[in-house]
Amino acid sequence: MVESANGRMFSKIDSVLACKNFQNKWPEACVRVLPRGHSDHNPVMVIVNNLNFGPRPFRFFSSWLERNDFQKVVDDTLAKFRFSGPPDKRLIAKFKALRDKIRAWRDNLRFREGEEEARAKEELEELDLILEDRELTNEEEWIRLECKRKLQFLEDMKSKDLKQKARTRWAMEGDDNTAFFHGMVNKRKSSNSIPGLVVDGEWVSKPSKVKKMVFDFFRSKFKEDMKNQPFMECSFDKKLSEAEANSLIEVFSKEEIKAAVF
Repeated sequence: MVESANGRMFSKIDSVLACKNFQNKWPEACVRVLPRGHSDHNPVMVIVNNLNFGPRPFRFFSSWLERNDFQKVVDDTLAKFRFSGPPDKRLIAKFKALRDKIRAWRDNLRFREGEEEARAKEELEELDLILEDRELTNEEEWIRLECKRKLQFLEDMKSKDLKQKARTRWAMEGDDNTAFFHGMVNKRKSSNSIPGLVVDGEWVSKPSKVKKMVFDFFRSKFKEDMKNQPFMECSFDKKLSEAEANSLIEVFSKEEIKAAVF
């Protein structure tokens, strides 16, 4: 807030209040202050446009590595992959094919485990009712233990995914407050997003221009300013032989690694 000479006050609203559900539904939302124009107030506009800045990174959960059929999905996808073209495009196409297969496997896994969890809970409830009237047989006791083992395994997998997704103290302690975790994830996503940049005093939000400005910025940081590099003259009589020079860039052998470690 700034006070002028004639006693008038000018204030600027640079933040707004929003409920948690709004942030969860539109995590990319941002606030922009528009020019005042002929009014005595600056309009505040909330932008909820989902700008397309290109392909999003694929989220990979470490718990997938503990699934029995995950390795087979990856091996089968890479074995069946066929593409002819430059190496960079071939690598991108391979990642895309692998991502699509993993997504299909993930959706099928969630559906299958959801059914297994519901069935295990139902069987466990039936056995608990039986246990109130009589003792369980050996077969029923084995089924009860298997249901508990299955539910514990699914719960551990969910906890690992939540810890990896949220990375908060509550997640590390194992609190299964899903709404809290989703709020933290969306808040972090919103704070890390770049909806636009100010270029020469003008706000630019077009994805192609924003990416170009970011690229030019980092290219200028790593650009070599000195065009004429100094030349070093080495008038040494002793120098490495060709065999000695080649030995410096050779791959380490197993014997050298073993000698260095042990």
